Amino acid sequence: MDCVTACWHKLIQEEKLEMITELSGLSTGQKKILIAIANGRNTGLTGKQFLANIDMTGSSVSEALKVLEQKDYIERLANPPFRLVDPLMKSALITYFDQ
Repeated sequence: MDCVTACWHKLIQEEKLEMITELSGLSTGQKKILIAIANGRNTGLTGKQFLANIDMTGSSVSEALKVLEQKDYIERLANPPFRLVDPLMKSALITYFDQ
């Protein structure tokens, strides 16, 4: 592991408690969507298969996306449609909640 990668992983560890506190303000559904986007799931978020996997309805996912965007956790793009705004948060979610 190179120095940059090691420092990045150390930063994830150091910020873990702060991120947990921040994420505790989100609903379970919002967390599921955030984790999915962090893990590269950017399309088909209201598709039958994905909805069945996360046990949510299409309208609940749409509402969660809206809230996450308003709270600046994600941003809407053209292609892919969504991405996490904070790269450290993305790395932490991938590290601790890999799907």
